[in-house]
Amino acid sequence: MVVTTGIQGRTVRRHAFMTSKRGYNPVEVDQFIEELAAAIDRLQEKLAECRENERAALLLLKNTSDQAEELLVEAKAEAEHIRTEANDLAESTKAEALAEALESREATLQWVDALREETAVAAAESNQRAQAEATAILEKAELQATALTCEAIARAGQIVADAEQEAVDTIQRIEEAQQVMAFQAERLRTGSQLMNEMATE
Repeated sequence: MVVTTGIQGRTVRRHAFMTSKRGYNPVEVDQFIEELAAAIDRLQEKLAECRENERAALLLLKNTSDQAEELLVEAKAEAEHIRTEANDLAESTKAEALAEALESREATLQWVDALREETAVAAAESNQRAQAEATAILEKAELQATALTCEAIARAGQIVADAEQEAVDTIQRIEEAQQVMAFQAERLRTGSQLMNEMATE
């Protein structure tokens, strides 16, 4: 959110008033103008700080979302790697069992069938365990990524809301200061006119 003001400290400092013999004390007027200019400068600095906080909050939200996405991608890759290793292990175990059966031709068919069944069960259990482990890792990573994203969004939202509220308050103070300054300037002009009229009479 971009906010601009119609007056700056240097504008107040450079403003010149007409003088008269019966006008206000120039020292007091200059002192008051300097105080107004300094107050406006401080308010503008505070407004710039609020804008910077808002930009930092938006950047934090983007970085946190990117980190969550990277974590989810890594978890999926790890789960896929575990599944691949489990499948390779099952295939290797099955091949070893078949090779041993071929070398033991004298073994009975019942023993071969039992060995094949045991190998299949072992491979299935190993695959199930690997899949269960990979699924658990993936679910945990997704929960962590979701929690991290929600927390970042909430924190960033609060920072942005605080920054916007601070900007609104700062603008209100600037407007009030401008109104006071305008009122004081009008009083100065009115007083100068009265003094000029009295001097003319």
